Amino acid sequence: MNIVETLYLTSNQKQQVLQLWNQEYPVLLQYASLAALEEYLAGLEQKRHYLLLGEAGEVCGWLFLFERAKETWFALIVDSRLKGRGYGKRLLRLVQENERQLSGWVIDHDNDVKSNEEKYSSPLGFYLKNSFKVCPEERLETDIISAVKISWTEK
Repeated sequence: MNIVETLYLTSNQKQQVLQLWNQEYPVLLQYASLAALEEYLAGLEQKRHYLLLGEAGEVCGWLFLFERAKETWFALIVDSRLKGRGYGKRLLRLVQENERQLSGWVIDHDNDVKSNEEKYSSPLGFYLKNSFKVCPEERLETDIISAVKISWTEK
């Protein structure tokens, strides 16, 4: 596995990211089309992408950073077939080496379902093990997501 940093995703990479997103995130968070994902990404400022690539160059994980309200925000997805092998931690560590602060939204319950009908397991424990703190006073509550803000600050 190799990690590549890029400011722009190719059309092929966007398609693979869409597939990964829809495979790993809850059904309610899925994008119906590539255009919908592109619209979401277009609304984000100062994007940076970190792609975990397999031997054939396929996208197996994706961490992206963006700026919002003077904070660096992130999202991280790793193919569930690779979970528990340290790839998510590797992506996080790479970014933490170059950032002073990170913020993200994390689903903090196990009530959602993925497209394969498996339960979506909250990754909150993973982030707590990786030095993130929960900001319980900051929640994102909409018709499609219930999440808590997490943050990490360089020591």
